[in-house]
Amino acid sequence: MAGILNSKERVLDTIFTDLGKKQIAKGRAKFKYVSLTDRHTFYQSGPDGEIADPSDRIYFEVANRPQDQIMLTTDEKGEILPYTGGEISITGKKVLSGTNQSWQKPVTGDAKEKIHNLLLGSIQNYRDQQIVGIRDIFDENRKFILSTSEANFFISETSPIPKSDVQTTTIESVESLFQDERLAHLDNFQFLPPVNRKRAGEESASQIGSFVSLGQKPVGIQALEKSLAARVGKVITFDETSRENNLICQIVEVLPNQVQKLSIIDAGVFPSSDLDSQGRHVFFVGKILTDDNENQTFVNIFTIIFD
Repeated sequence: MAGILNSKERVLDTIFTDLGKKQIAKGRAKFKYVSLTDRHTFYQSGPDGEIADPSDRIYFEVANRPQDQIMLTTDEKGEILPYTGGEISITGKKVLSGTNQSWQKPVTGDAKEKIHNLLLGSIQNYRDQQIVGIRDIFDENRKFILSTSEANFFISETSPIPKSDVQTTTIESVESLFQDERLAHLDNFQFLPPVNRKRAGEESASQIGSFVSLGQKPVGIQALEKSLAARVGKVITFDETSRENNLICQIVEVLPNQVQKLSIIDAGVFPSSDLDSQGRHVFFVGKILTDDNENQTFVNIFTIIFD
């Protein structure tokens, strides 16, 4: 509900969005970036050509808008949180069309069209923020053009998984998250056997007992390249991009009547043979499934390397 703020005082009016409130309640809120917008004001010239003082104007209280959410966000179970972009809405895995909830209907048709409309809604939400930015006058490239707009993979008995590799398995046979090499580099997945409190004069604390690490060593770039060499891959180059080359990726799976956002594991940055490269950033993309023992398992579908 909007209200009129006191026009005689300078007030910094801040609220949390509905999504932000849910993240705070679950302890998942993280502040990484700050943006400024002038969408709530206008500019008027003064008598001497300067910008007129806007402090005497009456401003409305800030309110939450559907456009405030730009990216698709999932909960701890991987379910997409309610999202609205243009005339497309997502609730759980269902994709609906229409801005009025009373007459929304499931989206049907081609999968590419669904993704196209979904991305257009996300881009429009970003534009509606009217964020204040700075253009690099020394950067002549302000476009983002890819060498190809799509990459197709054909599944057969030998591709993309060769017959020499494991082609069929069960979730119970796959290692859980705490045993997965793709997560072994993170602090929360390190092998930390319990130890006694270090006593005076001791250089290190003694272990309480003998424990065996059930996890794997962190994935290395050489072993990763060797495993990927036997699989089908696609190379996409950025023909035109900015100097910063800031990228935001949303990876979703489109089914006949559903959309699911895939999980991504950041494996870190590895050295590159290219002297102009800042490193090879590796991401594992897949799904998190739960076995009969309630253990969560990451199933890797494909790997992305930014070089």
